[in-house]
Amino acid sequence: MLRSCMSMYVRMNTCRQCSWPQILGCSWPVLSALAMDVSVNHLSTRPHVWVVDGAVSDRFLDLVDKQLASSEGTVTSELRNGKSITSRSVEFGVDDVSRQLFETVAGFWGLLPEQSIESFVVSDICGEGQAPHVDHINLDDLPVHKLDFLDLTRQSSSPLNPRRVVPTISVVVYFNSVGGLHFPHSADKLGTIAAKRGRIVMFQNYVDTDRPHHDSMAAHCGIYLDSLPKRILVMGILANETPSFSQRRPGSTSPKPGLIYCPGTAQDPLRHDAPSYDYMRTAFRKSFREAQAAVSWHVLAHWALSSSWLGALSFSVPSRGQKQHLLPST
Repeated sequence: MLRSCMSMYVRMNTCRQCSWPQILGCSWPVLSALAMDVSVNHLSTRPHVWVVDGAVSDRFLDLVDKQLASSEGTVTSELRNGKSITSRSVEFGVDDVSRQLFETVAGFWGLLPEQSIESFVVSDICGEGQAPHVDHINLDDLPVHKLDFLDLTRQSSSPLNPRRVVPTISVVVYFNSVGGLHFPHSADKLGTIAAKRGRIVMFQNYVDTDRPHHDSMAAHCGIYLDSLPKRILVMGILANETPSFSQRRPGSTSPKPGLIYCPGTAQDPLRHDAPSYDYMRTAFRKSFREAQAAVSWHVLAHWALSSSWLGALSFSVPSRGQKQHLLPST
């Protein structure tokens, strides 16, 4: 049964609305040449969330739709935190039409697209939605990119794999008006950001003064429908500090090092999605919860050893650093 999306809305902050020339100025001739009516809305400051409409060309949107209509793609189904998600994904090679999109995203953040993106994946996704999570990328999945600029001591990483890190910026591009995106812990009490054809949603995963810990308020969950697919493309930006959005830089100023990447493949389209990743891993909460877990298991073990039911009791103590799923499915 389809879930109603009538309650979805985007709370637009009109005082933060910018026009295309204001954002890019003359620094990005390939982008400023686009004859589009582009609007940018800064919806939230914790986390920083931007919604951009009109920056994706109709030609690119139509090209993707045509390809997905004629291709079977790769279909995957999986169960994550008790929620079923099914995707049909098609992998594309980057051409002049699609390259314009990546240059557009780079332009918003003042990045030079020095390392080219060779392919990207667009997915049709149906399901029961997601549990709140932060995005992540395994750096070993980006073998064609030069990552020597990346300081891992400035990245929030998985305790089980230090090369599995939270990107500085997450980017979602929508191809239809199905579902949306929700930030349940936003300090600004964001509602659901509705999907819209050609819409780009970008958000920051860090407060730089708190690095290497990511911002727990950047936890988000995709809103899907049971049988009507949401069509999306996902990107991320890796950096040691968060670049400024839409800031006009003097010609003599060098852009901060950064890398735009596309995480998915046709076989693993949901690679950015990490509902089991502990998004609350701030320094204080991490130490508190580890201590709490240690006490809980100590009490349980003491009870088990003194209980006459010991022979019938089976339990396992998690190894050091192992995580517990502490959030209910939503």
